[in-house]
Amino acid sequence: MSEQKAIDEKELSKLFSAAYPPASATFINDLPADWRANIVQIGCKFVYDDGTNDNKGANVSIPGGGGQATLVATYAGCCRAYFVVMKVRFSDGSEQNLANSTTVPAGECGQNLRWHVVPAATMEQGISVAARPIQLKVDNLAH
Repeated sequence: MSEQKAIDEKELSKLFSAAYPPASATFINDLPADWRANIVQIGCKFVYDDGTNDNKGANVSIPGGGGQATLVATYAGCCRAYFVVMKVRFSDGSEQNLANSTTVPAGECGQNLRWHVVPAATMEQGISVAARPIQLKVDNLAH
């Protein structure tokens, strides 16, 4: 008869964490730097295949021109969906709230997804800061 070795909780946690790297969401401010628009709040609800939600958020100051910050989930599991929100503040004090979501392709677990705030369309010269349309996009999930 073979002898079975019991795996303690710490060892099991290490194995589980190796199988499911932490999910994360990177927020990137791809608005032109001369717009002087900063991302000031970010949040992500990471949704796992077992029904668990891991909510993360932060007050930040992410400048335009490619500045970025990342939220990392603490739950070890297979992340299946991301619901993200952000607040962008313009130099004139006006703010825009943005939200988006995505699911991970069947049979895969989410890792780091990169979310970009970008201009929504070509701007006319002299348009007011508050009227500048922006949008939140996620990098393509296809491999």
